[in-house]
Amino acid sequence: MLSVILFVLRIILWILLILLGLLLAILVAVLFGAIRYRADGTFHQGKFQGKIKISWLFPLFSFSGIWNEAGQFGTARFLGIRVWTSDKETDSQEEENWDEEPMVGIQEIQNKEPENLHRAPESRPEESSEKIPQKDFQDKASDRKKDQSHWKELFQKIRFSLNRIYDKLKSVRRRWDKVKAWICSEENQQSVKLALAQSKRAVKHLLPRKGEGSITFGLDDPYLTGVILKYAALFYPLYGERIQVFPVFDTKIFEAEGWLKGRIRIGVLISCILRLLMDKNIRGQVINWIKR
Repeated sequence: MLSVILFVLRIILWILLILLGLLLAILVAVLFGAIRYRADGTFHQGKFQGKIKISWLFPLFSFSGIWNEAGQFGTARFLGIRVWTSDKETDSQEEENWDEEPMVGIQEIQNKEPENLHRAPESRPEESSEKIPQKDFQDKASDRKKDQSHWKELFQKIRFSLNRIYDKLKSVRRRWDKVKAWICSEENQQSVKLALAQSKRAVKHLLPRKGEGSITFGLDDPYLTGVILKYAALFYPLYGERIQVFPVFDTKIFEAEGWLKGRIRIGVLISCILRLLMDKNIRGQVINWIKR
């Protein structure tokens, strides 16, 4: 009897270990499985066309989208099976009916005989010449009152909007003063450096790893084109290896094309957040912000 109980307990233990291993495998896959993305786009003659592809734990989940003159189209797949699509069909028959209905209305109006064509004009009571100026004066006075009330309401709305904007600016200014005081405090300098380092790490991780593109631009005035090219040259170290710039000095034009791809791991972003929360000062600020 004891051997049977031990055998059952051993089976239960193995089942629990297998379930725990599966949970750990799923957790590792979610945290460190790369979310890969790629985007391609062109802008020519004022028209944009592009496509994007996102995949996670490929081929577990994938999404693809297309933008062109016909509209936008997207598809989501799970294990290669399409689970969602945004395909839309246009009804051409409605457009044909739209074109036909005005013609039918015109024909009916043309075929319809005018009624009361020979009817004698109705007699209207003649108004005295003394009442006409008084009526015009009353109409002008009422119009003047309406204009005054309209301007008064408009002024009140503008004043109310300006007061709201002023209150928001004051609130933002107070918050910025608190943040500035916290940043400038000597006790928080290490926390500020830590926040900057982790923010830089997160942004670098989110940015595309590869990509190329080209931009062709020009204005009617060659001088303005040269000025834009001059300021663009200041940022050449940032984009020079990936983006080519082609100026045109005799034509007004703007065209662009390019592609980029990268990957994102949720575990990297969570590690940045956890590293920040390990700092006592930053953790205290976060707790105070949540309590508000």
